[in-house]
Amino acid sequence: QGLVCLFDAWASCRLASATDDDFAPHLFRCCAAQAAAMQLMWSKLLLVVPWALGLIPAQRNAPATRVVRLRAAAVVETPAKELLATLTAPEPAARTEQLKNLIERTEATFEPRAFEEQNIKGSWRLRYQLDAKAATRSQKALAGFPADSDFINDESGRRVFRNVARLSSERVYVVADVAYEVGDLLPNRLVSDISAAGLYVHVGRRWNWKPLRIPLPIKGKGWLDVTYLDDSMRVTRGNRGGLFVHVRPELCP
Repeated sequence: QGLVCLFDAWASCRLASATDDDFAPHLFRCCAAQAAAMQLMWSKLLLVVPWALGLIPAQRNAPATRVVRLRAAAVVETPAKELLATLTAPEPAARTEQLKNLIERTEATFEPRAFEEQNIKGSWRLRYQLDAKAATRSQKALAGFPADSDFINDESGRRVFRNVARLSSERVYVVADVAYEVGDLLPNRLVSDISAAGLYVHVGRRWNWKPLRIPLPIKGKGWLDVTYLDDSMRVTRGNRGGLFVHVRPELCP
């Protein structure tokens, strides 16, 4: 580096036609420039060499780690999770068209052949219902009331899903037992038959009287397709075009 400085100073003096007295200032300026260049070079080497040798893996892997985290977040936000969050939120749900689109995206992730009957057992609460024009009058009349649907075995041992529509808190409600069998051709189809229905009115509760039951002439056969099912939520479509989404009661606000 000293020889380089001397050569640069001499060349500068010759090009400028300077005298020997000007050599010292030229030499000083060249040395200063060379020192600055050397400092910049060493600063770059101090950054590049440890990275090349793998001595600073945290900085090298930071972008990749961020990508992995973003991908993991994208995986978590599935249509089913988004739908469940929408239906269990305390604020009003999305508009009907947006909700229908979200339900259809959720159904597209479900494989009908993966349906297992034991996974649908237990209590469910209705969170969304869309009736078609072909829906029965009783179904339309009860639409909008809080409702549960429990997959159980009744007193005689039959497999039923018991629909309970609460008309007035816990005092007046309609109960309809629908016996079902899993279809042979479609593993996610429940062939159903309304076996019993009644209007229940609680009177004399302070005396522990049994609720008054008024039989209802509700009958009908059909089927119910399970188009989505997991531990927390199920989506079903009926033979008359109805769309129903239920969630586990403990998840409801």
